[in-house]
Amino acid sequence: MYCMSKSYVGFLGAFAFLGAALSCFFVPALGDKYGRYTVWITTIACQLPLYFGANLTSNIGVIYVSCFYLGMGLIGRFACGFVLLTELMPAKH
Repeated sequence: MYCMSKSYVGFLGAFAFLGAALSCFFVPALGDKYGRYTVWITTIACQLPLYFGANLTSNIGVIYVSCFYLGMGLIGRFACGFVLLTELMPAKH
């Protein structure tokens, strides 16, 4: 990564943001349709291989694709996981 242009490194964040922005259209709706727990567990299960794949590869294309899907999983954690946590929390807390 040290030898690459700074724009290539900047695209990592851009692809993660693009994945998060596009998934805002359908991931919360999937949580309402199939259940927040199911969507939350699915996004967590999909993220684990992506984390390992992105850390073990040296191909920038694989890292771009991983960042895009990790951005999509981010919305699954936030939109479904956080809402599920607040719904399951007792009222006294």
